[in-house]
Amino acid sequence: MSRTVCPRSTSKCAPICALEYGGQRPLLFDGQSGLPKDAGRPKPPGIVGLLLAVHGELLAGLPGRLFIAAVGATALLSVISGIMIYAPFAAGRPFGDIRVERSRRLAWLDRHNVIGIASAAWLLVVTATGFMNAIERPLSNAWRAGISRTLPTVESNGMAIGPDEALATARRVALEMKFETVIFPGKAPGIPGYYLVWGSGTTTLTKRLTAPVAINALTGKPSMAGALPVPWYLRLLDVSRPLHFGDYGGLPLKILWALLDVVTILVLGSGLYLWLARRRRATPAAQSQRSHGAGLEPEPAK
Repeated sequence: MSRTVCPRSTSKCAPICALEYGGQRPLLFDGQSGLPKDAGRPKPPGIVGLLLAVHGELLAGLPGRLFIAAVGATALLSVISGIMIYAPFAAGRPFGDIRVERSRRLAWLDRHNVIGIASAAWLLVVTATGFMNAIERPLSNAWRAGISRTLPTVESNGMAIGPDEALATARRVALEMKFETVIFPGKAPGIPGYYLVWGSGTTTLTKRLTAPVAINALTGKPSMAGALPVPWYLRLLDVSRPLHFGDYGGLPLKILWALLDVVTILVLGSGLYLWLARRRRATPAAQSQRSHGAGLEPEPAK
């Protein structure tokens, strides 16, 4: 089990998260006395945490995340193809035209296309960032495997320094960063022989961009002067996390995201209705065509 210390300077209680196979169990400790809160019992997940787990991995771990990633990629291709076919579909007609005087199905088709094209930019953002969030673990594992090969090997698995010393060293070598997480040496999400002290920038443009400082667990020295290099795909992941949930502009943006979620449900629902209606119409037509075809077959020669 790898341990993660999450000190927060704005709170008297610093949570320590015990990461186990299959999930997290956050334990709360007092930031001044060091004593556990609530007798050290793990904090149970709330309804929001449960819904987030269902949304992100279907409560199935990595297989669930990969399935969600496949769904996200399919949704992204669907939105792109919908944008491509909308122009020839709506050629010569005013934007937002709903042909209510025609059949009910045709009116639903117009509504589906208008709502879809009006929210296409947002749908592209949400599906693309959702796909990135779903493959977070494989991307992080790929980065960790690559960076481990560049760090000097620590011969012993022991730890001569504690997390407090590692945090203090990280703050000295990266003054422009704000640190909130210390991952202990070991297997994923850690690196053998090194503390990973994760932090972010302090400006408006960098506060969502994270990077770790690697501290040798035996010597207490940083692996380099500053944070470890972060590849472009982890930078893209940093941007995708808050953008997917509308976490850039506070409560107003979250409300807007919720309203656009309702719009997305309308697009998906109308698309499903149109698909089912087309199947119902296609089945009698196919049967009629087969019947006519059978009646037109020439009689065999006597």
